[in-house]
Amino acid sequence: MVACEDRAATHALQSVRERADLFLHHLRSDQWEQAARFVAADPITLQRMDISADATSEARLRLIANWLETLYRRVKPGEIYTIEIDPDDPDLALVTYVAGDFDTFHMRLTDGKWMYTLDGRSSAK
Repeated sequence: MVACEDRAATHALQSVRERADLFLHHLRSDQWEQAARFVAADPITLQRMDISADATSEARLRLIANWLETLYRRVKPGEIYTIEIDPDDPDLALVTYVAGDFDTFHMRLTDGKWMYTLDGRSSAK
């Protein structure tokens, strides 16, 4: 049973790393709309980005892309330093990356894909 859990944890870490690496690549390359496709449209993320919940998917993509550009245009994110899966919520990960010093963001497993989110609350709480 433990070996199975270890494989699942390793797979989750690899999946997060792949998605986070691609997300960061798009940010470093100024590919704002491509990066926006990695952002979860959960209520907290949309609220913190000041995007209406009833915005069309096209408008939402454009607004998320603009938000990402404002945040990441001047200070390009570097490589991933660590990834931690929340022990109480295996669908939530904290990604630490190099950005001058270190910075972080959360990713949540949503419909089978790890997505950038501004909702870092564990669902176990």
